[in-house]
Amino acid sequence: MIHVLGIDIGGTKISAVVTDQNGTKKLHRMVSTKGYLGKDHVLKTLKVLIQEIKNEFSAEIKAIGVGTPGYVDARLGKVIYSCGIIKDWVEVALAQELGQLFQLPIAVENDANAAAIGEGWLGAAQDMDQYMVITLGTSLGGAYVNGSGGVLHGYGWCGGEIGHSILYPNGKECRCGQRGCAELYLSGTAIVNRFRELGGISANCEDVFRAMEQKDAKALVVREEFVDDLAVLLISLQNILDPQAFIISGGLIHTKKHWWDNLQQLLSSKSNSGVNINVLPAQLLNLAGSLGAARIALNLVEHNHESLS
Repeated sequence: MIHVLGIDIGGTKISAVVTDQNGTKKLHRMVSTKGYLGKDHVLKTLKVLIQEIKNEFSAEIKAIGVGTPGYVDARLGKVIYSCGIIKDWVEVALAQELGQLFQLPIAVENDANAAAIGEGWLGAAQDMDQYMVITLGTSLGGAYVNGSGGVLHGYGWCGGEIGHSILYPNGKECRCGQRGCAELYLSGTAIVNRFRELGGISANCEDVFRAMEQKDAKALVVREEFVDDLAVLLISLQNILDPQAFIISGGLIHTKKHWWDNLQQLLSSKSNSGVNINVLPAQLLNLAGSLGAARIALNLVEHNHESLS
């Protein structure tokens, strides 16, 4: 039995899972990212987490896969650039640094790409040839998968970065340097910020959704804007990429009871009359990224085995 470790570095949490080659979960751990403390803190957290899992798990771990925010050169296992979810998360040679410490093969992918790989392996996209995963969480990410070509990485390793597509020309200023990026309107962070702009009081996204349940007028405006913006983005992506389905993943999928039906109605009323937009909830939920990272770790093991045979 082969065991691998998959790690998903999120905006607020780092999720780690040990699986076998069939994707059976053997162990799951979660810790806070605290990305605002910077690169060195996150790297230390990662190393401590990996070592604790290796100490706790009795069987041998053959490889480690990591999904991380940012533009990732998957060939080198290196984060080229990130827009600030983790402070100073730029030019981070993750595969090299973790590989030297733990003496294991390390695979690194963009976090949304890892989630897409996970959903294709064990989740909602198992029987699909072309699909797109949208990660709605602290930030907004996307990954397009073509069965014959795999994940769309793009020339500069920033393929699928829909969070920085322009949703509102000359809109809010983004930390990436552009204005009106979709991430500023479609993410957990955006929901909280918009609620506060309208005069609402919230410590986090959960507060806003509780306010929606209580029919708070400000929270209902936030929901209406969020759903309308998401519909516009999905319609545009459908016309550009024409996937079989969009798989909605990330932390906000847990809140779908508040907005899913509204989204379906808007997609039906606003989209091209000749196009059917299929939107599905992720089956792996918050484990999509870590399980996808485990899958890319398994790919490393299988490739190494083939090279030796």
